[in-house]
Amino acid sequence: MRILKCLLLAFSLLMPGLAFAQNDGRQERIAFGKGQSSATIKGAIKGRAYVDYLLQAAAGQTMSADFKTSNRSAYFNVMRPGADQALFNGSIEGNRFSAALPADGTYTLRVYLMRNAARRNEAANYTLTVGVAGSARADPANPAATPPAATAAEFDQTLELQGIKFRVVSVADGSAKKVRIVPQGLSIDNAPVEKAIDGAI
Repeated sequence: MRILKCLLLAFSLLMPGLAFAQNDGRQERIAFGKGQSSATIKGAIKGRAYVDYLLQAAAGQTMSADFKTSNRSAYFNVMRPGADQALFNGSIEGNRFSAALPADGTYTLRVYLMRNAARRNEAANYTLTVGVAGSARADPANPAATPPAATAAEFDQTLELQGIKFRVVSVADGSAKKVRIVPQGLSIDNAPVEKAIDGAI
C-alpha cells in the first residue's frame, strides 16, 4: 500500500509537467485555395511552443517548402505519414526542402525553436511557403510507369570546425554523381550547395 501511495504521489507531481509539454504544440491543416498548388502561412512561436502543419499528399508527388524566420534558431522538419523520424531536418539541411514523396498520407511540417533558444524563451516570426506538384505514383501493377526509387547516398557525413557544421552528401544516379553541402552556423548564408562531380569523396 505504501508503494502504491508513493507511485500515486509521484504521478500527481508529474502530471502538471506532462500537461504543459502536451500543450506546447498545436496542429493546423494546410488547405490550398481553389486551383492552387501552394500556400503561404505566416505565424509565430515562442519558447518551447511548436506548430505541426498537416498536409495530405500522394507518393510520387513533389513537395517543396521554403522557410523564412526572424530568429536564426527557428527551423522546420518534415515527417512522413505515421513516422516520428524526420524525412527532412531543417537544423541540419537548411530552410528549403524539395523531394519526391515516398508514400501516400498526411505529412507533418513542424516549426520549432532549437532547445537553447527555447530555454531562453525566445520568439520567432516566420513565413512558411508549401507546395505540392506532379501526379501520384503509378499503380504498382504497372512497374514500367513507376518512377525509380531514390538513390541511396554513397557518402554522408557531417563535419564540424569551430562551431560551424557542414553536412556532405554524395549521391550516384546512374553514371552521374553529385555532391550536396549543407552548412549550419554561418553568419551570412546557410543555403545548401549542390554540384556535379567526377569521382568519389
